[in-house]
Amino acid sequence: MRKSLLIVLVAAVGVAAIVARWSPAAEKPTEKEEVKKAFAFTLLDQDGNKVMMSQFRGQVVVLEWVNFDCPFSRRHYEKGTFRELCKKYKYGVPGAKPAQTQPQPPSRRKRGKKQKVVWLAINSTNYWTVERNKQAAEKYKVPYPILDDHEGKVGRIYGAKTTPHIFIKAPDGTLAYQGAIDNDPGGNKEEPLNYAAQALEEILTGKPVSQPETRPYGCSVKYAKNR
Repeated sequence: MRKSLLIVLVAAVGVAAIVARWSPAAEKPTEKEEVKKAFAFTLLDQDGNKVMMSQFRGQVVVLEWVNFDCPFSRRHYEKGTFRELCKKYKYGVPGAKPAQTQPQPPSRRKRGKKQKVVWLAINSTNYWTVERNKQAAEKYKVPYPILDDHEGKVGRIYGAKTTPHIFIKAPDGTLAYQGAIDNDPGGNKEEPLNYAAQALEEILTGKPVSQPETRPYGCSVKYAKNR
């Protein structure tokens, strides 16, 4: 009797181990694995236009999380940090031989010089609106889309933690960089190292990104509460 009971218990443990091994939870990729690629999304910009990540295949895309109530974000907007980076790298690294990119259809080539770097600000602040993004864009002379993510869906997918928090998509669709804009949280360094600029220079000249991840700083993203 005891021997039969022991066999049953051993069998039950074996079945439980197999179930645990093949459960959906066990197959779910880790957070590190999930953020190795840039996820597709569609959001409204400050003018009410739909912006889709799929529009920018083959291009470098910078995603910058923003909250205009956050002093860290405001400081960079007042200094023009993001505006100047967007302007500088829009068509590649000034004076450098560009890296090979995916060939474009003839119809696209006729449209003139193609933008190599696309800059998108994403506002996941739960109480913000499209109209307020438009007001901020006018105030700070923002030359790129500010996308409304007040529900926080895109921010949570990417794991955006702070404002600012930078993610850079390489032309092949992978996330080449994620983290802080620079190494100057206090804003008091004379010559801070701009991690985003460094990553863009390396991507655009065909080099591996030397610092693919850094610790972001700023205010925490003010996500809407999960229902």
